[in-house]
Amino acid sequence: MGLLRTISMAVLGPLALYGLLLAHVGYRFFLETPPPLEVQEFPRGTSDKEIEAIKAARQPLLRATMDALGGKPAKDYADKFTADDVEFEDFTAKWAVRKGENGFFFKKSTTH
Repeated sequence: MGLLRTISMAVLGPLALYGLLLAHVGYRFFLETPPPLEVQEFPRGTSDKEIEAIKAARQPLLRATMDALGGKPAKDYADKFTADDVEFEDFTAKWAVRKGENGFFFKKSTTH
């Protein structure tokens, strides 16, 4: 009787946990799915000409960001779209970012 109980617990225990996890995921996915996110739009009084002007003004930044993230040299990106030096602090460390000739230099200060 001891061997049968050990085998059943070795099989039924993980199956019960898996079943609970599956039930939780199914409940969250099928019954508690949040409503779709609201899409930010331009104000109603904005003309099409103004919308196109705003989009055209943002295109160089978007293209340069995509190029920088795609592996192209980021020197022009840093010259046009970033500050010379930035210091910021999160809950783990203080960071200092400086712009150099070939991109950015990150320096991590002491942790808190």
